Amino acid sequence: QALGPQHPSVATYLNNLAGLLETTGHYAEAEPLNRRALAIREQAFGPEHPDVATSLNSLAFLLQTTGRTGEAEPLYREALAIADQAGEPETLWNVQGNLSTLYAAQQSPALAIFYGKQAINTLQAVRQGLAAAEQATQQAFLKTKELYYKDLANLLIQAGRHAEAQQVLDMLKESELYDYLQEPGAEDPRRTLAALNAFEHERAEEYRRIAGRLAAVGRELAPLTQILPEVRTPEERERIAALQAKREALAAELDRTLGQIKAAFAELTDERQAALTAEMNEVPGNKRERVRALSEASGSPTALVQYLVLDDKVDILLTTPEHWIARESRIERTRLNDEIDTLRQALDRPGTDPRPAAETLYRLLVAPIAPDLAAAGTRSLLVQLDGRLRYIPLAALYDGEHYLVERFPLAVYTAASERTESSDTASWRVAGFGTTQPFPGFSALPAVKAELEGIVRRGPDDPDGVLPGSVHLDGKFTEAELRTEAADSQYSVLHLATHFDLRPGNDSQSSLLLGDSKRLSLRALRESEPKLDLRHIDLFTLSACNTALGGANAEGAEVEGMGSVVQRQGAKGVIASLWPVADASTGELMQTLYRLRRDRPELTKAETLREAQLLL
Repeated sequence: QALGPQHPSVATYLNNLAGLLETTGHYAEAEPLNRRALAIREQAFGPEHPDVATSLNSLAFLLQTTGRTGEAEPLYREALAIADQAGEPETLWNVQGNLSTLYAAQQSPALAIFYGKQAINTLQAVRQGLAAAEQATQQAFLKTKELYYKDLANLLIQAGRHAEAQQVLDMLKESELYDYLQEPGAEDPRRTLAALNAFEHERAEEYRRIAGRLAAVGRELAPLTQILPEVRTPEERERIAALQAKREALAAELDRTLGQIKAAFAELTDERQAALTAEMNEVPGNKRERVRALSEASGSPTALVQYLVLDDKVDILLTTPEHWIARESRIERTRLNDEIDTLRQALDRPGTDPRPAAETLYRLLVAPIAPDLAAAGTRSLLVQLDGRLRYIPLAALYDGEHYLVERFPLAVYTAASERTESSDTASWRVAGFGTTQPFPGFSALPAVKAELEGIVRRGPDDPDGVLPGSVHLDGKFTEAELRTEAADSQYSVLHLATHFDLRPGNDSQSSLLLGDSKRLSLRALRESEPKLDLRHIDLFTLSACNTALGGANAEGAEVEGMGSVVQRQGAKGVIASLWPVADASTGELMQTLYRLRRDRPELTKAETLREAQLLL
């Protein structure tokens, strides 16, 4: 009443109310509110205003949700033209993403993928604009938009365009890590764009030629329309009329172009699409090429398994040296998270048999690809996890007879892995650090002294140690000493037997307990001077690491974040535990691991860890 029924703010309230009704399933009540909001904005701002695009997109989405895709499509096209002309990326990616969903529902996967890529690339540009925003803002932005990346990756997987799907998954992983670490000076992955194949590139150029001209008209027209009508000069009125006519003609041409793009995709033959996919699959550095190189270097046939957790299923993408293979498990995300929590709790309670829970997750995550692994002769697994899957050790999954670690050596594949050259130094020398004393929030680790003495041989007369090196215990384990020893190129192993508490959020909330009772955050470990230079470090071991199982919204980015920090400093590999360990048996496991490494240097780090676990 205070604003009047045609005030633009009323349109905002109407859209918000319509959105609430939609989320509760009251579509029939929401539609007239959306239409009224659209009419108010068109009258208040004119038909080319960005707010009009927002209302058009909202109404189109409602129509699409209720199955009226024929009515929704022209509204999306109109909204797309307005948002692009106005330079409004926030509306633009939303419309592009909704068009992708609409065409996927119409069984036009190639066209859906085309618009999905446009949406992702617009999103990447928006994320670059958030570079100066607070970390929490950037993380929240990615969290609300990650569905667009996942939906596109899922469309690509379903279409058999696996290399392209892996690029989108890499973009999501890199962005997630960037937001978690906020590393100054790091390469910003938000500059990465989803690659277009030759056919998509040609269609995008067709659209961009018209859209660019339309945007130029909009930029010239905008300041002129801000001049009050009563004070415009005759020349300004004449120019406004000419520009409006030109804009109307270009808008019609752009709509025809969008129709032509749709028709071109409809005529795209399976043979042509297969050839385009083959070209994209052979881009240098693709995952199949990397897996093949790893298999040849290690002498052990290796496969990469990537998991993509969606609302109603888990996509499983397997890459062997010769093939890409896609499988899936149908399960709702909420139920999957419940199963993950059940296994974590069972493994964390010594009196509970974990095998039933471990077998449930094995059937969901491994059984669908087990025949494929056997057919490829796979002997080692690289695993890229998603969401809360990062809170479980895949080694503990159970097939009814054996744990997964009995079948394969396992290594977690992270966004930092590809930045690190794989290496296994012929002989290892270790710098060992440990804490035995209790401190507020941390229990004592009395077996750490024996662990380090059993690992490090501190001279020719030392009968207990396995590898030559040095020990820094309790008060001698300070940040300064850690940085000094880490910089010494004579060491190829850093072994830290102390509490490392990983927490969801960001890298400032996860901390390492030093022997002098101080805490060293993951961020300080990375940023403080002198900087850690771990390029000579073959293995960085955290033998008493604890990853707190976060709340319902935690997705495990901190698990990969910790390993990635160390690898980005140059370390070739990281071993860490997911929970508080029994320190006596951990000491035995670690001594066995290093002894195996000494006696059987031909084994990879993953193979050595597996052998030590099996012996324990």
